[in-house]
Amino acid sequence: MSASMKPRAYRWLGLIAASLGGFLGALDLTVNVALPAIRGAFDIDLATVQWIIIAYVGTSTGLQLVVGRLADQYGLRRFYLLGVVTYTVAVSLVAVAPTFALVLAGRVLQAVGFALIVTTVPAIVTQLFPATERGRALGAMTSIQTLGMVAATLGGGYLIDAFGWASIFSTRVPFALIALALAWWVLRDTDTNSDGRLAPVSVVALIATVAGLVLALNLGGRIGWGEPLVLIFATVAISGGFLFVRSESRAPVRIVDPSVLTPNLLRALSAGFLMSMASFINLFILPFFVSDVIGEGAIVLGLLLTIPPVASAVSAPLAGWLADRTSAPLVATGAITIVAIGTFSFTLLDTDATAMHVGYCLALFGLGMGSFQSSNASSVLGGLTAKQLGVGAALLSLAFSMGMITSIGLMTALFESFRDAARVAIPTASEVVVFTDAFRSTYYVATGLLVLAIVILSTRRWGARKMVPDAKF
Repeated sequence: MSASMKPRAYRWLGLIAASLGGFLGALDLTVNVALPAIRGAFDIDLATVQWIIIAYVGTSTGLQLVVGRLADQYGLRRFYLLGVVTYTVAVSLVAVAPTFALVLAGRVLQAVGFALIVTTVPAIVTQLFPATERGRALGAMTSIQTLGMVAATLGGGYLIDAFGWASIFSTRVPFALIALALAWWVLRDTDTNSDGRLAPVSVVALIATVAGLVLALNLGGRIGWGEPLVLIFATVAISGGFLFVRSESRAPVRIVDPSVLTPNLLRALSAGFLMSMASFINLFILPFFVSDVIGEGAIVLGLLLTIPPVASAVSAPLAGWLADRTSAPLVATGAITIVAIGTFSFTLLDTDATAMHVGYCLALFGLGMGSFQSSNASSVLGGLTAKQLGVGAALLSLAFSMGMITSIGLMTALFESFRDAARVAIPTASEVVVFTDAFRSTYYVATGLLVLAIVILSTRRWGARKMVPDAKF
């Protein structure tokens, strides 16, 4: 049955079933809040407890592209269900783990499940809906996922204080079981693309390349770029990349078919990378501005950080609806322009700013971010065939993840260099003034990255969009 012939209720039930997986992934934001409690529970130092984040990000990001290709070969529904099962088992194990080593092992398993989920959800939603409704569907998917961020932001601290750090993992199990049951009942197997076996050398080399790069960037921003461990991971990434290119040039079946990497798709992925790199500073620089400069506490900070996902949940389906009726790339260009304006507005904040001023900036930023995510996904996935959607979704997720990781490493280093320069330039200034100066300079750079993304999208060829053929689902 083609997407256009499926009952409307079935399509939207399928969207909810798939999007619940994204909701589960978004709940992982609570882990950052739980790090102090986990460190105290196992009596470990800060550097050790951070591996809960590092191992998760490195594993999930390293697997995404390979998983997306395999999902195209052997079935999106099958890989999504496997991902939800793996994720459920993992969070259950982490919640009862008696040692930190077992917690870390559970987090790696959870990352495998997340990689399976994040690379199949957009592809499933794209196949469920006809081209005329695809943008709105992807917008609704984005809204459901961002609601997971809202729930994590508002509920994470309460759960940890009331029931302990393990509760942020155990409370996900009911949601995971609902997602699993609904997906098993609603979703149907798709046509597969078993065009041959992937070269094992290419698979291992690609995972090593991406994981090594992720770990090098992540650790470099935390412990220093010249540390031996950072250099080891960088060497793994470079060696793996060389081996991957060499293996793929000879492989009869490639992980990423070159025909997928059209100029327009590369533009959209580049814009997504730059948007992620520019916007992630809101999570690791802005909180210190709120606490140290304007003097607000954790409650106000938590409420402020819920503004972007709420705004995104509102704007994403509206932008998707508009993309269905006009042009998804055009809407994406307009959306990232709003993100750029919102990011630039942070440069206008000074030591007299209030929480309300920050809230206005975050609301504008969130409206643009949600609009961009749904329209950019529609632009990328709408230009692929049904048997390329897993790879397309994986490329979207990989671009976002690499932007986030690069932001942690490079933008943090840039902020610190701006702060050092401000101390030298204004030796009599207070630390608050120095921080504010570096804060504004960093947001100027972030705005510049977004302007570059706008330029990249603006060079797109505005020809007819290739529609995804209706697939059996």
